[in-house]
Amino acid sequence: MRNILFILSKVHALLLFIILEIIAFSLISKVNSYQHVAITNSSDKFIGNVYNFTEGFHQYFGLKRANIALLEENARLRQQIKYQTFYPKGDSSLPKGDSLYSYNYITAKVINNTVYKTHNYITLNKGKKDGLVTDMGVMDPKGIVGIIVQVSDNYALVMSVLNTNSSISVKHKKSNAFGNLKWPGYDPTTLIVEDISKTAFMKKGDTIITSGYSTIFPPDFPVGIVKKVKNTAGSGFQYVEIKPTTDLNKIEYVYVQQRNNKYEVDSLENNIDLEVENDR
Repeated sequence: MRNILFILSKVHALLLFIILEIIAFSLISKVNSYQHVAITNSSDKFIGNVYNFTEGFHQYFGLKRANIALLEENARLRQQIKYQTFYPKGDSSLPKGDSLYSYNYITAKVINNTVYKTHNYITLNKGKKDGLVTDMGVMDPKGIVGIIVQVSDNYALVMSVLNTNSSISVKHKKSNAFGNLKWPGYDPTTLIVEDISKTAFMKKGDTIITSGYSTIFPPDFPVGIVKKVKNTAGSGFQYVEIKPTTDLNKIEYVYVQQRNNKYEVDSLENNIDLEVENDR
């Protein structure tokens, strides 16, 4: 209390001046209509600017929440669309909504990412508690990102497509010719597709998409755009350089996806492999 009184004793003259000024402006605005309108307009403009600033401040700090909410909604929509996303109506004999290409989607935030190493990895802020397991495909709205290789309770480690150990089945959109997606290890804006037959006519600007020949990624999802094509000497294949459809240096949020019948399909294929091995 003593401190308050001490402060008031120091600024009492200023406070008295401000109070008198307020009273004076109030009397002027009441007596003179012109001044009343001018003061009202000025105060409204000032208050409006304050409201605009406050609203902009709240919107800026609300962008993160809005972005996450948008990603969650996109994930729900992707899950609802499922099979129809990848095969337009009438393009397949499979029944509508067939579970063969049914995927679940989980959104996650990238908390660490490397692009200039030989073996690049991405760390996500979700793990086992959120339903993530190894061998789940990771993508963003523009293209594929990588495959989960390790999972803890709260985090997941993704082998980026910018990893020389990565190999993903892809195809040429126009010809349906299949190949393997690799990274040469020197440029984060360049991937290569190996083992595509020379009989497939490819040119700069063509699109490379996922093949669907695995339980990790859905079919026909964007991978990259062809930059360069050349024949491999002494073989029936061509060497293709592509630009990824997603900028792997700028990813912030991703979708983690799992094929609903993945483990059943994998188990069946693994049993066949074991039988073939035993026959030998």
